[in-house]
Amino acid sequence: MNTSIGKRLNFVLGCVPESRWTEAIGLIRLGRHVYAKTSDVLHGRASAVNLPQKVLDEWRTVVERLERLISEHG
Repeated sequence: MNTSIGKRLNFVLGCVPESRWTEAIGLIRLGRHVYAKTSDVLHGRASAVNLPQKVLDEWRTVVERLERLISEHG
């Protein structure tokens, strides 16, 4: 996986209250997984031509939940 995306996702942890770290870490891990899947498709490392809707939905869910965690803190 591209290390810069991993660092960017890790940065999110600093924007979340410590009491919500367990949830945030789970979302960050899921985000890394979904990012890797999308990257494989976009860079031709997967046999799929298009991203399955489920992967896009997972990415949207991860982003929305992380945004909500951050906004609750800020």
